[in-house]
Amino acid sequence: MNFEIWTKVAMVCLLGAMSPGPSLAIIIKNATLGGQQSGLLASLGHGFGVAIYASCVIFGLGLVINSYPHLFSIVSWVGVVFLVWIGVNLVRSSFRSSKVELIENSYRGLRGFAEGFIIAIINPKIMAFFLAIFS
Repeated sequence: MNFEIWTKVAMVCLLGAMSPGPSLAIIIKNATLGGQQSGLLASLGHGFGVAIYASCVIFGLGLVINSYPHLFSIVSWVGVVFLVWIGVNLVRSSFRSSKVELIENSYRGLRGFAEGFIIAIINPKIMAFFLAIFS
């Protein structure tokens, strides 16, 4: 690929990264409740998950998805269930009257990384994005 094509792909990836979605919500939640370290770990986890998708697409996930369309459907439904679970937990937590100190302590450590990674891996929008860009 020449420089012009790489520049266009980089711009599309940058626009995709700037669009709000469930990933941004998880990162903001971790940064708000757990502080800067938790937000940074959530961002790193999300970046690691996105890098795995990009690598898989580059190395042939597109061929597998085209060969087995039910696999994409299964991944999409798992993502739907996960996003609904996140939404239900956010709504339930809004009705609780708990202390911020207790919540802050539960968001320290690698929980932010795990949440960022899981939201990237389970989000079917990211897989569809990379399949469209690199196909």
